[in-house]
Formats: sequence, C-alpha cells, structure tokens
Amino acid sequence: FEELYFVEVLDDEGNDCKPGEPGFITITDLYSKEVPLIRYQIGDIATVDSHFFELNSTRRYFNAVEGRTNDIFCLSDGSLIFSHLWHIHFRDYEWLNMFKVEQLELDEILISLACDENDFSSNIKKIKNDIESKYPSVIFTWKQVEHIPSGKGNKVRNIVSYVGNKFNMVNK
Repeated sequence: FEELYFVEVLDDEGNDCKPGEPGFITITDLYSKEVPLIRYQIGDIATVDSHFFELNSTRRYFNAVEGRTNDIFCLSDGSLIFSHLWHIHFRDYEWLNMFKVEQLELDEILISLACDENDFSSNIKKIKNDIESKYPSVIFTWKQVEHIPSGKGNKVRNIVSYVGNKFNMVNK
C-alpha cells in the first residue's frame, strides 16, 4: 500500500534507523484529506535491511517486528528484552496457566506464575535455570500465584516495565 502510506522506521530523534537497528514504526497517511496522520508512531518497534530505503524497490519489508514499545525491557548494560522473548520462554510449559513479567528496576525483574502449587514446586528449577542463565546480570524474584489479575479494560498485560526507557515512553 505504498501509494496510500509512507512508512519509516525512526530512532528516538526522528532520523532513519540504520539497517539492523531497532526503531519506531512511523506512518504518514498519503490518502486521507480529512484527518491525515503525519509521522504517526503506532507503538511498534521494527528493524529493516538496506532494501527498505530503496523507495522504488518491490522488497520494502521489515526484517523483524520486535514488539510493542511498552513491552520492552532495557537493562543497565543497554541490552533489550523484547516481549515476544518472554512468551517464547513460557509457551511450552503445559503446567503453566498464566504468567506476568514485571521490570521493577533496571536489573530487577519479578516473575509471577499462575499454576498449581505442586506444578510450581516440581517445575520451577528448570525454568529458573533457563531464564536466569540467559540474563546473568538481572536479579529475579519468582512468585507462585493463583491467578494474574486483569488491568484496564479487563485485559491482562503479561509484560510490564516500570522503568522508563526510550522505547516505552513513546506516545505516553
């Protein structure tokens, strides 16, 4: 839909991101005359390759859509944890009913798991080792809960950061 929308991937200063660097998906509506959207950031992060900047190319694709801006954890070493990585960590555990991951401080994360007490006791060691070995600089707190409460709009936000960073402050 290139004739209707101009799509950019921008850094936090409004400049084009270099290929491979995460940036904000930004859209300009070239069609609507009543309510045009000019450089509207939709709240998603993406990376592009060098073909993205060839405006006449038929290969203008995102390399990856990394996730929602409010779901990104930025750690003290500058590394990022995107929301889909948490879903990958937890998706194969049939004993797990729900989860919630909250970044409380730069390198402090609370993980709440909704499951049976027996399942928690017998399975927590493996999942703890898997996650904590990937992020050795992070202090994790693990908690077994009966359920994960809903938030605004009766929706559950599984990934929440209370630490401001350039990604999760967009459009707030």
